[in-house]
Amino acid sequence: MEYKFNRRRRKLQQHRISYFSATECAFAFALASIFILLVIVAPARLIYYSVLEAKGDCSYKLSHMKHNSPVTALVAPPGCGTGWVRYIIQQISGNFVGNIYGRTGASVIAVEADYLNLIGPVDRVIVVVRSPFECLRVSFDRMQSKPNQMVASRSKYVNRNLWEKHVHTAGINWKKYYKSYLAYDGPVLLIQYSNLITNIHSEMHRISKFLNIVPSKSKFDCVARSPISIRFKRTPVKLPFNPLSFVSNSIQNNVRNSEKIIMSKINQRIRQKELQNDSPNDRVTSLS
Repeated sequence: MEYKFNRRRRKLQQHRISYFSATECAFAFALASIFILLVIVAPARLIYYSVLEAKGDCSYKLSHMKHNSPVTALVAPPGCGTGWVRYIIQQISGNFVGNIYGRTGASVIAVEADYLNLIGPVDRVIVVVRSPFECLRVSFDRMQSKPNQMVASRSKYVNRNLWEKHVHTAGINWKKYYKSYLAYDGPVLLIQYSNLITNIHSEMHRISKFLNIVPSKSKFDCVARSPISIRFKRTPVKLPFNPLSFVSNSIQNNVRNSEKIIMSKINQRIRQKELQNDSPNDRVTSLS
């Protein structure tokens, strides 16, 4: 009797009892996967990308060019705004902008520099155009301000060996820089800094067309509202005093004359492009 009982118990142990069919188990697994995706993964992904956009990382991850592209130079004198345009190009394209100290050539979408001849042979040029006095203010604040500050102290501006000397020497170089840029006879895109402040979407479309890229509208909107763009719009920081009051009239007049000469050359370049039946640019009447 005991033998029959043990035999029956072993048979019962060999049979696995399943309360659900295979189809029901697969359906339950699918529901659990959808629940995890909607309740955990999707919100976490949304939060992650929201944080990146809040920091100004609109392309999330930058990369080098997969195929060789035309060598594009991004140029302007120090303090004239290549930093903002570099940020715009990187975020709407998703590709790195190089510089003369690192990766250059066709592996990046553009190469940033002050001197055009330091890049080497280029196929096209993007020139950021900005008022000389704004450029001089930004470059001076960058050199003379303390760490984590955006503006130099009043004592730096009062010191004629610092501020006035900077306006004199950098003002001369400002003119030389732009004359060298405008001497380039290849394709040139002129980006006026004041237009970036007032109509950044329009300027981003012009940059995209020049670089032959097609960014999404969401990237344009992300770049326009990013804290990085907002910070660039606010530079140079307004001061409670007039910094030009510490610069002699003769030096100021020399800088203004340089601005008029460069404005004339820029408008001449634009007229030449219009005669070639290209899309007309906005005529530059003032750089301030």
